[in-house]
Amino acid sequence: MVEVANKNTESKAFASKTMLNILNAGLNTLLDDSLLSPAQPFIARQLKTNQSQAHVPLETKRDFINEVSQRYGASALLCIGIGVKQFIDSPVGRALLNGSDPFLLLKKWQRLERYVHSQHFVDFEYHDDCVKVTHKSNTTEMPSIEEDLAVLGVLCALLYESSARKIAISHSLDASESFFSYPSLQCDPSQLHRDAPWYIHFQVRDKKNPKIKTVEQSVTNNTLSMVNRAKQTIMDLGLLEVDLQQVSRCLALSPRSLQRKLSDEGHSFAKLLQDVRVHFASQSLLDEASCIAEVGFVSGFADQAHFTRVFKQWTGMSPKQYTQFKS
Repeated sequence: MVEVANKNTESKAFASKTMLNILNAGLNTLLDDSLLSPAQPFIARQLKTNQSQAHVPLETKRDFINEVSQRYGASALLCIGIGVKQFIDSPVGRALLNGSDPFLLLKKWQRLERYVHSQHFVDFEYHDDCVKVTHKSNTTEMPSIEEDLAVLGVLCALLYESSARKIAISHSLDASESFFSYPSLQCDPSQLHRDAPWYIHFQVRDKKNPKIKTVEQSVTNNTLSMVNRAKQTIMDLGLLEVDLQQVSRCLALSPRSLQRKLSDEGHSFAKLLQDVRVHFASQSLLDEASCIAEVGFVSGFADQAHFTRVFKQWTGMSPKQYTQFKS
């Protein structure tokens, strides 16, 4: 029980650091571009000195959010989501955005929350051209309005990077009543209250995911075995939400036909997917900058306990033991 609790704590701290890095980068960007008045911006400088830490306590993130709100106003919390731009090439950024349209991106965000067993999480109610966002808690401590705004700002920035356009936040289904827009960062601070729901409006730039076309073209080499073609397709699609239907579609096969062909080569899809995930995780763990909790997420495991259990079954070592082989 203690080991599981430690894993959950490490996962939460990893997620807090990821979020804090995004918000800190966004604050620095706004200060550098003179979009915020430099009211004693020691926060950003202090955090820069701690970037080498593998984990950041949840309380540190909350303190940062509260201080940004006090120094620069609540609207700044929506704007500093712009820090996502410096995050998209990180392992988690690539995992979230790889092949993602806006709706898949939101699904992956919820997967990240489940992976870290987040106390606070978002619930999405989908409409034709918007999504209602409800920030919830699985404890008696509800998210503050400052935490609401920070999450909404990051979601807007991630949606923009995933291909969404004309992104705005309102308190209703009517986009014309929006009080915040991204990436212009125009905001009406008088509307930042909690007595009405949050709606993120957006338009999808391209309804056909361009990544799928790339995958379809990349697996036409029929000289490869079906196992190798399936492995290549899984990696191209990304490890977070890949499934049998997606892979079979990219290989121009029915799910049953793909399963049969894999069986003929001594594999099943479930075993193959697990093998790809463990192989990717083993390579990532040897990266000097890697964090075990982060590696488990980007490799597609349900949570850190699941990652540790499967990795040990495949390699005979826990992820922590495996990191001892770093050069």
